[in-house]
Amino acid sequence: MFRNLRETYNLTYGAYSSISTDQHIGNFNAFAEVRTAGTDSSVNEFMKEIIRLRTEKVGQEELQGVINALTGKFAIGLEDPATIARFAINIDRYNLPKDYYENYLANLAKITADDVYEVAQKYLRPENAWIVVVGDRDKMPDLIARWKEKNALTFMDQYGNPIIETRPAPSGLTAEKVIENYLNAIGGTANIKKIQSMVMRMSGELQGFKLEIVTKKQNPKKKGLSKSSSSIILNGAMVVQKTVFDGAKGKQSGMAGEKMIEGEELEKMKLEAQPHAELRYAELGYKLKLIGIDKINNKDAYKVEITDPKGEIEFTWYDVESGLAVKKEATQDTPQGQVTSTTLMSDYREVNGVKFPYKIYQEVGPQIMDLTVTLIEINGKIDPKEFEVK
Repeated sequence: MFRNLRETYNLTYGAYSSISTDQHIGNFNAFAEVRTAGTDSSVNEFMKEIIRLRTEKVGQEELQGVINALTGKFAIGLEDPATIARFAINIDRYNLPKDYYENYLANLAKITADDVYEVAQKYLRPENAWIVVVGDRDKMPDLIARWKEKNALTFMDQYGNPIIETRPAPSGLTAEKVIENYLNAIGGTANIKKIQSMVMRMSGELQGFKLEIVTKKQNPKKKGLSKSSSSIILNGAMVVQKTVFDGAKGKQSGMAGEKMIEGEELEKMKLEAQPHAELRYAELGYKLKLIGIDKINNKDAYKVEITDPKGEIEFTWYDVESGLAVKKEATQDTPQGQVTSTTLMSDYREVNGVKFPYKIYQEVGPQIMDLTVTLIEINGKIDPKEFEVK
């Protein structure tokens, strides 16, 4: 599998398999981390190698290599007193011969290709395999179509709960109307436009570290500039990361060093600095598409595909009943591969006539933050030096 998926097809850095043996239930497991585009091909190659074990006898050189590896592993294990104790427990638990481990190496050396073939016929059942794929289902149409035809496909969320398929939205409803309802639900266009500056404080925990995040935004004094913004992530009194945007230039500093923000990252910052960009989607060049209705926290929510002027796509779900945004999801390419970020918003509270979510749950790849808003201040005075980029 390793040679096939890594060396022959360059689908992954490593493909692995293992066998879990037990008196009552055992399993054969194979896995790899691959890019989304290579998922379908990887599944094919995994299944091909498993089927080969049932249809072809293993070569003597490969068999001997495995016997040598198991022999070495067994010998090294004897250096650990816990291994000796486990051997004694296994003999009693599984009713093994008293000299089972004394003869283990001799019996291991006797294994033939015919033995491996016989065991593969008995225990390897590719037709009973559970194939688990983790990733963006919207980017796996070929794989999904193939298994959907066999009625052998189940979608689940990250917690293992079945996902109900997206249902069509009511006839005549548009994404633009869903956004309009959202703006009305949080306070209306007139109240939103009154916001000239905002300070937000959030507290949470990331990988055992308590963090405080302070974001500040202010409308520009000069025409043609985007809204100024700053964001500081604190661990106690220590600044983990600080990002400043003066409406034209951006800078990031902190524990990882200091850098000016340029190129696509700067353009993205300009878009994110917009105050309630939903007010100006058409003017800014956003494209909207109403996908349908999903269940979010057991409640119906409209799923809207939002494509920004740079072509990056984000999905946002709006509660059908309240009109409020309850979930956001986006996928981006990084040097480590594709990373999906998911944000859940809840506990909306009104501040100066506009509602904000006070509970924000974020997953960015393997990192999870459960944030609570502790302060929102609207139209207070902010020192202009907060947004200086030097």
